[in-house]
Amino acid sequence: MQLENAIVIRIKTSSFDLDKIAQSGHCFRWVEIGPSKYLVIDGRRQALLERIEPSTSGVSSVSGVKISCADMPGHPAHWFRYLDLQTDYSAMRAAIPWQDAPTTEAASVANGVRLLRPNLWETIITLVISQGMSVEKTRATVTRMCAALGDLCGGPFGIYRAFPGPDVLRNATERLKGLGLGYRARYVSNIARLVLEGEICLDYLQTADYTEARTYLKSIDGIGERVASLICLYGLGMKEAFPVDTNFKKIVARKYDGRFPVELYGTNRGVAWLYVTTADRMERGRGK
Repeated sequence: MQLENAIVIRIKTSSFDLDKIAQSGHCFRWVEIGPSKYLVIDGRRQALLERIEPSTSGVSSVSGVKISCADMPGHPAHWFRYLDLQTDYSAMRAAIPWQDAPTTEAASVANGVRLLRPNLWETIITLVISQGMSVEKTRATVTRMCAALGDLCGGPFGIYRAFPGPDVLRNATERLKGLGLGYRARYVSNIARLVLEGEICLDYLQTADYTEARTYLKSIDGIGERVASLICLYGLGMKEAFPVDTNFKKIVARKYDGRFPVELYGTNRGVAWLYVTTADRMERGRGK
């Protein structure tokens, strides 16, 4: 694997598991190239993520992650933020109320998963594409779109395709339909046009609170309640977001007698949602 012009950062952290993050259902541009080793693209950036094993010498029992990325200003900080490494997930797991046994069990199964913070534009478009698609089909569709329409970029680990920007997607409705987006192609092209014309302001979303951001997103054609909540959770890092879809309702019916105790989690209810949904994917073998 090429390591030209790359910087390597090693971070020791508990509650971090690359494989469980990859299985969480929202890693659409991760490629597994070895055991606990992933080549990742986010927007126009590329990185190699690898698990750091706990020391066998007894000096440290804490694992972590090795991040290899371009030796350019802003790149290391981008991946630190992308992996949400500033958040203490151990503390959030410890704060799960004892009354909520199913979520306690889910957090144990999914311990190590994290809420990623991918590029906001990429998050919006990917989640609009994902409507009515399985994770696997969404990943394949996004890969085809990037291969066909993304700029060719060179990184420390070789040539790759960036996620296409709004200027590329604005007039690409028919091309996107041919790439498998179906009815979603119109939404994607329209969102791209509105961003370019200033009708959708991504900078505003970065400064809005959760209620404002969710309302703003729901006003956009092609974005409903679930997708708006997912964008808030992943694209904006708002851990109070709580997406509800058919699959989550099935989990709640099966494990919570029809009612999830969302009131117990306050502004961290999105993390509880992440543990519950990731554990369900793992238990049902619907991972990578």
